[in-house]
Amino acid sequence: MPGTKSLPVIDLNLALSEDTKPKLVEDLRRALTEVGFFYVINPPIENFPQLINGVKGQAFKFFHDLPADEKDKIEMINSKHFLGYTRLGNEVTSNKVDIREQIDLATELPAPKIVSHDEIWKNIEGPNLWPNQELLPDFRPTIENYLEKVYQFSQWFSELVREALQLPEGAFSKYFKPRQQCKMKLIKYPEYKDAESRLDLLPENEGVPLDETQGCGPHRDSDFLTYLFQATAHEALQVQDIYHSGEWITVPPIENSLVVNVGQTLEYLTKGVCHATIHRVITPRNGSGDRLSIPVFQTIDVNCYKSQLKDIPQELLDLRDKRDKEIKGEAIGYQFSVADDTSEDVRPVGWTVFQNRLKSHRNVAAKWYPKEYKDTMKQIGVFLA
Repeated sequence: MPGTKSLPVIDLNLALSEDTKPKLVEDLRRALTEVGFFYVINPPIENFPQLINGVKGQAFKFFHDLPADEKDKIEMINSKHFLGYTRLGNEVTSNKVDIREQIDLATELPAPKIVSHDEIWKNIEGPNLWPNQELLPDFRPTIENYLEKVYQFSQWFSELVREALQLPEGAFSKYFKPRQQCKMKLIKYPEYKDAESRLDLLPENEGVPLDETQGCGPHRDSDFLTYLFQATAHEALQVQDIYHSGEWITVPPIENSLVVNVGQTLEYLTKGVCHATIHRVITPRNGSGDRLSIPVFQTIDVNCYKSQLKDIPQELLDLRDKRDKEIKGEAIGYQFSVADDTSEDVRPVGWTVFQNRLKSHRNVAAKWYPKEYKDTMKQIGVFLA
């Protein structure tokens, strides 16, 4: 974002030739370290335009064709794994209500085996809640195919990230497991005039401020990398330029592209060299229709401990230090982040993810994890009876 009000565009066709790959690697390094948010075009995903159009079609059918009572059957409150449907206005970001409805999905995995209560956080992985197959027969196969294709792409792209950061081969290997779960959301952001009458806030969210412009509040993603398909033409996604103007920069959709952003996990692993950018979504303008957004979150093994990489070039660490002196301020609410390596209470990465889910999905947390929910809210200054 230096000196501009648009994001970098990384052309992945440049990876196909040894003559052009050095330019790609350099462009990617700058995007990861200076911005943390960028477009990729020409991803090496077979039949990519057809793939994204297929998942867009199923998202539209889910939100517009599936009856409300069928959505309620797969509501997230029925899943201890934080998977399933979330009604309009029932998620909280930056301590404000988000004006969006969504379904959270993931790589299909069995429920984890939990030996003791100390391992309860492992429930962030588990089976999906799928909509009625008779009503949406193509939904599950389309979603599973999309997740698998993006997962394969993410593995390939992670190697480019490694090269861009001049890290040794296999530097990221210890953070991933063979059957790695990816997370995914299908999100609908309605115009506020359409949403206002349909908001059905949960008791857990009563008293939480409501801002009619907040589709999703300012936050950083907690994962490794996020791969976002903006499925409609709305210019609603914004990132904060904290190093220069402090202003919010709009991220308009580019046809047949993905928007990639750095998560807090990658930021931590690289000692802050890669930058997890604060972003938000503004509710669509009245008359512009619903916005559809489809992010896939590349996670790391929830059982591993985030130990920072040891082989980061000093040149990149120096650039980080110079960059961070320019911070103009951040517009973000509280998010849990992993304990550093010297903490007395170092826990697996899954524990941090679990805490953030408790904070965001308060009705699910209150039902399945009342003690942990109460303790978590106390940490952010909300005291429950």
